[in-house]
Amino acid sequence: MAISTNDIQEFIRKLEGDPTLVEQLRRLLIPESERNLRAAIAEAQKQTWQAIQELTEAQKRSEERIGRLETAMAELAEAQKRTEQRVEELSEAQKRSEERIGRLETAMAELAEAQK
Repeated sequence: MAISTNDIQEFIRKLEGDPTLVEQLRRLLIPESERNLRAAIAEAQKQTWQAIQELTEAQKRSEERIGRLETAMAELAEAQKRTEQRVEELSEAQKRSEERIGRLETAMAELAEAQK
């Protein structure tokens, strides 16, 4: 029995109108292992996409944290400069105080000597 072009076209029309028939044909033509493989690949793709989305969100959070850290570092650097300047000012004030104390000690010694 030969199959004609018309038979094939009629069969295709029936397939297009009957999803159940398509599924039956698929089960006959595609081995179960391959159908399972396709499902496994689809699940792996879904999981990969989910992981990519999670990594994208984690990257965004990391970039935000890095931005906050950069701001904090800049603020700390400014605070460090102010602290260093204040320490320098205090060091100069300490030197002046030591000089004044030295002069006072000299004056006190001269006064003590003069009262003898």
